[in-house]
Amino acid sequence: MLKRILLIILLSIPLFATTSLKETFNIWGRIVDSGFSPIESFSIKVFEFNTITNQKKITQDFKVRDDNGEFLIKKP
Repeated sequence: MLKRILLIILLSIPLFATTSLKETFNIWGRIVDSGFSPIESFSIKVFEFNTITNQKKITQDFKVRDDNGEFLIKKP
């Protein structure tokens, strides 16, 4: 009985470890040309890369229109 309980506990550890790896971040930036003038309209694509399959997929794809060329990407 004790071996069975220990086995269940050991097998459930990876489940808790993967859920605790949830990351949040904010990325702020400003797009300028070679003369440091802001670019007012541009597109940003955020990719997620799967290291097991070596494939990437787009997680965010949006167009930005800002007079100062600024953007903010958030992952809650």
